[in-house]
Amino acid sequence: MNNYNVYYTSRLISNIGDSLQEVAIIIIIASYINSVEITGIIVGMTAIIKILCSISVLTTSNKMNVKFILIFLNILYGVTTLFFYLYFINNDKITFWIVIIYELFCSFIYTFYKIYQEVLVKEVCLNNKEIAKLFTLDNIINVAIIFLGSTIILYVNSSLFLLLNAISFFVSASLIKFLKINKKKTIESLYTEKKNLGKIFDRIKNFK
Repeated sequence: MNNYNVYYTSRLISNIGDSLQEVAIIIIIASYINSVEITGIIVGMTAIIKILCSISVLTTSNKMNVKFILIFLNILYGVTTLFFYLYFINNDKITFWIVIIYELFCSFIYTFYKIYQEVLVKEVCLNNKEIAKLFTLDNIINVAIIFLGSTIILYVNSSLFLLLNAISFFVSASLIKFLKINKKKTIESLYTEKKNLGKIFDRIKNFK
């Protein structure tokens, strides 16, 4: 497979796993926590984590191996979810703080993962048509998986989705290893994204 197909397959698999987990986490929160306040806290803290992680990319060194980072984040996400899955199936009742810690840590990992994943789009896509195809299929797959997952979870245990998500990130990591990346070009892409994000924050800061 060429770079585009390898990248898209990896992206597709991780997106499917993450969409399944999104359904599972909603069920877990509803079934095990049963608290609107705690659910609100999780959503709010998750949003804060995502904002802080996005801002922190501005201070990240340009001299990095994005391919290695993506492999590492895939494995870290997979291991984290696998441990949570094992804890989940071996405990009849889980406390809300375990779910909060897990969800926040996953948000932390996934925010960085998505940022560095997007950096590679310019590297693997040859034209705007391929980029459009990539994001269009992303949206279709995410909506379809959430819809199907919401139906399937009526007949299976939600823990199965956690396991599938963990496996999806391990598979995604193994596929990323086959990408042939121009490190210099990738660093330039990341630097451009950082400058653009920096300009946005400067405009917000100087707005009167």
